[in-house]
Amino acid sequence: MKCIPDARANEIKKLRSIAGNIFDLPSKYFTNTSYNRANVPKIQQLLGVMSSSNLTYKTFPLVLFPNMKEDKSLKTVFGNWELLAQVSLALSLSLLLVSPGNNLRF
Repeated sequence: MKCIPDARANEIKKLRSIAGNIFDLPSKYFTNTSYNRANVPKIQQLLGVMSSSNLTYKTFPLVLFPNMKEDKSLKTVFGNWELLAQVSLALSLSLLLVSPGNNLRF
């Protein structure tokens, strides 16, 4: 059953390659696996870290909430439709591009 972990790793790699565009950040933050992302203030903000000296992460990062405003009741978690749509579109396009028999030319 090696194909399932390989497929998952491949999808994560695809997401890493477009994450910079999605979050409007330099792509090196995501494509370089050894990059120290914990010290990037914009990434800390997206994750809801309030202090660079105390890297405590929330269960659901602020980026998943609409307007990056946490709802303590969690009723609006995954309400950031723009982010979810961008990720979904990117994954859909990657599947389309590698589908056997497609006739797309770039």
